[in-house]
Amino acid sequence: MTTTNSPQSNDLEQRLDRLETSSAPKPWFRQASVIISIVALLLSLSATVYGEQRAGARDASTARDRLSGLIARLDALPKENASLIAQYADDPQTLANLGSSTQTELVVTSQQAADIISVIPDDVSGAEYYAVGAGLALAGNYGRAQAMFDTGLTRESDPQTQAAIWRTKASIYFGSGDLDRARTAMSEALSVFTSAGDSGSELQATYTEWQWSLGELFARQCSDAQVHLGRAREHLASTPASPVAQMYDGLVTQTESAAEECVP
Repeated sequence: MTTTNSPQSNDLEQRLDRLETSSAPKPWFRQASVIISIVALLLSLSATVYGEQRAGARDASTARDRLSGLIARLDALPKENASLIAQYADDPQTLANLGSSTQTELVVTSQQAADIISVIPDDVSGAEYYAVGAGLALAGNYGRAQAMFDTGLTRESDPQTQAAIWRTKASIYFGSGDLDRARTAMSEALSVFTSAGDSGSELQATYTEWQWSLGELFARQCSDAQVHLGRAREHLASTPASPVAQMYDGLVTQTESAAEECVP
């Protein structure tokens, strides 16, 4: 017996087929709710990263401004101290009290500046590393000062800054009795200007040789001090007359008198 489907039964089967098809699970990439959620997540992540970048930029800018202010203060403190010495030369007690306050401020300011540099090390110039290192050295924090100088030497900077860093490193070494390192550092300072050969370089060489002689005198290396004073004179003779040259001539003359009285 042959069974024939009625039009009604055919229609019912087609509806059931469509229902089964529509109820079957779709791949995730065809589900609108999933796609919307993913897009929302990506937008949220992008906004978060952008916000963090802007916050980081603001923090770096704030740190730079703070560092600039601290360096300006470090630059002013030695001048203020010299003024105090002149003003209170006849009042030792007041001078001692004010000097102590100045030294305390120097210690705190130099430490704060160094701490800021540790946060933004790549945004700091060689000259700024030198300024903070010099402040730390004056405050007696020689280890951290040398670390600042070493990093400063890796930054692009002008010859004067490079030479100043080497000279200050040498002064610290002379003070600690490490004469070999001191002399190496002074040689590095001189080499900065070797290839230039202009009057400015001769003045810098004069100043470096003079400062080198001071280090040797401090270490009671009298004959070495005399050698570097002689070299300072040679460089000075190659420079045209100027107020700076006259000042250096006076420094060398005074140190020559001290060298004559040097006792090993």
